[in-house]
Amino acid sequence: MKKRDKKRKKRRSLIKSIQRLVTIVSLIIFGASTIMTLLFQNVAFEILLERAARNAAIGADQIIQEVDGFEEYAKEVMRIYSSVPEKTRLAEDEEYFAYFSDLAFSDCCIEATAKLEWLSERFTFENVYFAMFDKETETVVYLLDADAKTDETFYRVGEWDEIDFETMEGFFLDSIYEQGGADWIRKNKNKHTFDLLTSGFPVVDEEGEIYAFAMADLPVPIATIFAVIFTILYLLILMVVIIIVVILARFLMRKRIVIPVRKIGEAAQDYVLHRKEGKTDEVSFHQLDIKTGDELEDLSHVLCDMETDIAAYEEDLMKATAEKERMQTELNVAARIQENKLPSVFPAFPDRKEFDIYASMNPAKEVGGDFYDYFLIDEDHLGLVIADVSGKGIPAALFMMSSMIIINSIAMEGYSPAEVLAKANERICKNNEEDMFVTAWFGILDLKTGVITAANAGHEYPAVQHAGRGFELLKDKHGFVLGGMEGVRYKEYTITLEPGSALFLYTDGVAEATNISDELFGTDRMIHVLNQNPEGAPNEILQTVQKGIDEFVLEAPQFDDLTMMCIRYYG
Repeated sequence: MKKRDKKRKKRRSLIKSIQRLVTIVSLIIFGASTIMTLLFQNVAFEILLERAARNAAIGADQIIQEVDGFEEYAKEVMRIYSSVPEKTRLAEDEEYFAYFSDLAFSDCCIEATAKLEWLSERFTFENVYFAMFDKETETVVYLLDADAKTDETFYRVGEWDEIDFETMEGFFLDSIYEQGGADWIRKNKNKHTFDLLTSGFPVVDEEGEIYAFAMADLPVPIATIFAVIFTILYLLILMVVIIIVVILARFLMRKRIVIPVRKIGEAAQDYVLHRKEGKTDEVSFHQLDIKTGDELEDLSHVLCDMETDIAAYEEDLMKATAEKERMQTELNVAARIQENKLPSVFPAFPDRKEFDIYASMNPAKEVGGDFYDYFLIDEDHLGLVIADVSGKGIPAALFMMSSMIIINSIAMEGYSPAEVLAKANERICKNNEEDMFVTAWFGILDLKTGVITAANAGHEYPAVQHAGRGFELLKDKHGFVLGGMEGVRYKEYTITLEPGSALFLYTDGVAEATNISDELFGTDRMIHVLNQNPEGAPNEILQTVQKGIDEFVLEAPQFDDLTMMCIRYYG
């Protein structure tokens, strides 16, 4: 536990890592916001101040509605402007302004000017005034100016400036009238010493016709000052917000993430430690008390269920392992019983010089369904049996031992091979509830003459080697398998073994041995291997065949029992 605590101290804390991540993200946001603010502060504040200028223009329009006779006043200014001779208008001297003197000193003009001066001082604008556009001369005509105290910024009644047609169209028709007169803003340079933001709002009569525009100018430097002030305040507020967010994030993440994760990690380490120490009864995840209401709480429940399931699985596994060991023990006993049941002592009949016999059986599983047998019926007759039970494993092994005993007992009663197989078939069919069957070859060798009388119940063809020649496959007469159907009769045939001849018997596991390419060993390849040492002793012949099969199948698994028996007759 001390080593684990030391390692935990050396590891980077999750809450610190998350805090660093939140801080880095916050600093990135702060930096990006700062850059964007510095890049777009002037544009942003121009938009804000343009909106303020528009509001001032709207305010001017609302104020002027309270002045009696302003509509007549504005229309009279434009009428006089249109009636002045072009030469006089272009000169724009005192002779020209004399045309407007009566209007400039009228009660309407004085009242309206006073109200506009109040509005201009209130909004700290450069100028608030009224003007109208003349499409024929492409000029803007000033109707009324609030800033009459300063000659530099004062527009006299009737004063005019040229304006290009596109600007006039956009301002006079498209942008203002069609959009309600609230959003048209223009930035211009005129006779003042700095740029102005100018906004206009249309003044309409009862019929909806525009007869004047309320105008407001705002100096650009004011926007810059406001932008700087706003940027400083914005960055300060953003920094405070980031600090608060980092603190709250640290607190929430520690409570909702870090502490639950740490508890789960400690429970997992305890679980592993308990398993290493063999303390399978100790619980680890069931002690977790996580109430976060999110995925971590779900994870703790899942881990508790996992701990319960693993404990149940381990208990079942122990029982299954014990059962498997018991079954394996029984299989081993069954294999030894089967092995002991088959003749396995060689030489089989050391006192008999007329023949030599050798046999082997390699089961595909612990126990097999093949069997062989040889026994002296009397002093001059040797019984030979090789058989293959359908299926594999324990059922086949039990059926094999029963069939072997039946055939042996009947043969010892002195019956011919055909009679032995027929009587064995009847007995096997009577107690064959599992519908299993046996292929069998049974023969009786007359040790004096070398004649074998045999019958075949669906088994493989034997291979015969006559003295001085190689092995050949003998395609004998096949009868039906044992246990398949009652009342079957079998035909006998004879094989004459001259002194030095041999007989090779086998089950289908030899011919059907399969390599990794799913290719069968086959009887042709078996005869070829047999003829590599046709004159050898029976044990040498079986070894040669086994070697040939092993070299053929290589790494491929054995799917069927492999049983062989060879007898050489000396006479």
